[in-house]
Amino acid sequence: MNGVKEAYDRASGEYARLYFHELDDKPLDRDLLRVFLSRLRAEGTVCDLGCGPGEIAAFLRSEGQRDLIGIDLSSGMIEEARRLQPDVRFETGDMLALHLVDNSIAGIAAFYAIVTLNVEELAKAFSEMYRVLKPGGLLLISFHTGNEVVHAPDFHAQDNPLDFYFFEPDTIKDLIVRAGLQIEDLLVRDPYPDKEYPSKRCYLFARK
Repeated sequence: MNGVKEAYDRASGEYARLYFHELDDKPLDRDLLRVFLSRLRAEGTVCDLGCGPGEIAAFLRSEGQRDLIGIDLSSGMIEEARRLQPDVRFETGDMLALHLVDNSIAGIAAFYAIVTLNVEELAKAFSEMYRVLKPGGLLLISFHTGNEVVHAPDFHAQDNPLDFYFFEPDTIKDLIVRAGLQIEDLLVRDPYPDKEYPSKRCYLFARK
């Protein structure tokens, strides 16, 4: 994961400039985040996992969720998130070994946070999500669909190569169920033209 951290650290400023307001152009994403908040059963902290510059946390806060934590592997991204939202708690952390205690999180929103993980790493990440969620806690995860690895030789013009993993929804469903979570809903959408990478996106709700 060191290469991933370094790539996002170096690209953090440009990434924040490009993507902090991306939800403005994605009405379905906003609606699904509202559904996520409405389905929370457990009280307590909501985690924006793989938060980047914190655009998901910003939206959740604007919808009334005050108890929030954003976690990202990249210290550069966390610096950007803290700059953009000084009232939200952001911390560096690895989703393969979260520093959160067991049964402590009411909900996890992980938007495109798994794109740099292979299958073995995904299994670890979902096990960690299960561990930290409270009983009845809710996961909303989004990811690029497909069956390929997209190689980016020069991520955000920072001379850092990265591989991005696209998975079929059934693969992710199986891994999530194996981790102990129960699938509630799944939705796939086409990409927004001229707004994002031209891949289909999947959104999946699962509960502990």
